[in-house]
Order: sequence, then structure tokens, then C-alpha cells
Amino acid sequence: FLVYFQPYTNTYAPVERLRKLYDEALVVDDIVGMSISTRPDCLPDDVVELLAEFSQKTYLWVEVGLQSAHNKTMELTNRLHTVEEFSDAVRRLKEKKLRVCVHLIYGLAGETEADMRATMDYVTALPIDGIKIHNIYVSRHTILEDWYNAGKFTPIEKLEDQRNPILFSFNNSFISGNLSYQPVVPTTKFVPVSLQIWMLPITDSAAEKSIATSTVFKSVS
Repeated sequence: FLVYFQPYTNTYAPVERLRKLYDEALVVDDIVGMSISTRPDCLPDDVVELLAEFSQKTYLWVEVGLQSAHNKTMELTNRLHTVEEFSDAVRRLKEKKLRVCVHLIYGLAGETEADMRATMDYVTALPIDGIKIHNIYVSRHTILEDWYNAGKFTPIEKLEDQRNPILFSFNNSFISGNLSYQPVVPTTKFVPVSLQIWMLPITDSAAEKSIATSTVFKSVS
């Protein structure tokens, strides 16, 4: 099994605190590696050095949330980091030869399909190793719910609308390199107003066929 440090930001602590947590995880029986999820603005050089140290001990992935390659979207969604910070984080991680998986969200407020395609072009031009594509849904008690109720945000709801950008992501003519696709199924503690679980890469025949015939993506789920 891989230990998945997934919720919140799993490099946001002093190095010695992180070292203790990672060491504790690796002593559990049947654990053969770790996947550590974080933000690009929470990867100072001393933490990158620590991750490089652990990559020599075990099978390690570093998962970095980007969501969109557009700073206008970063500001709108209150991400509080920039695309440039993400690029710098990836550069420093790859200098240490770490495996990097990027998290993206399709269907963010204010984005068009062209924006989504530009995001994929951007990330696949970087020396990354994997991609996770998240769905977007509207949870209660959020600003996004206010936008949804006011008609300022319309989530992707139809399968054909969801399928297009996903299949685009698997199109060999636009993606170069050898990337792993790592499926996810997000959850929320609130009852969703509008919920689209993007199971398409696993259960939808068109998307499944696209993955199966792709020479670029390999699933590691």
C-alpha cells in the first residue's frame, strides 16, 4: 500500500515535524511508499530537500495542486498562489528527480473549454509525471453556492459536456511524454447543490476507450 497524505497541505510544517510524520507512516506493515499532496507555495527548499531524502528511502509521489493555468482563475477562486509559483515548485522538485503529479479541475467558474485546453497544454509542457483531474460541484454554505443561486456560475452537467474536455486531455496529438493518469472521486461534507462525480474515466465507455487506446497515459489507480 501507499500512504496517502491527502487532505489539506501536507508539507505545511517545520521539517522535523514532517520527518517524524513521514517516518511514522513508513513503519506500518505492508507500506511500500507515500504520496504527499501539497500546494506550490508550501514547498520551501528545505522541505524539497526532505522529500528528496525520503525518495531515496521509499517509492514517493509529490502531488501539487494547480487546478488551472490561469492567474485570473486563481484570483477568482481564492487560491492565493500564482501559476508562476507552481512552475517554480515543479522545477525545484524535478531538479531533485522527484515524481510529480499535478491536480487540475475542469469546469471552474469563468473558464471556457479553450481555457481548459490551455491548462492542459501548459502542464504537459512541464516535466511532470502524472495528472489527476477533479470534478467540480457546488457545495452548500459556500461562495460558489451564492454564485450558483445568482446565476453567475453554471456547472458542467451533461455527460457530453464533461466528456469533451476529458477526452481532449487524452488526445495523443496534444499531449507528449509518458504521463500516468491517476483517477480520483472527491467527496464533500456538505450536501451538494449540484453534484457531478466525474466517474467518466472509469465507467464511461467513450472515455474508457480513449484511455485504453492511448499510448501516452497509463493508469496507476
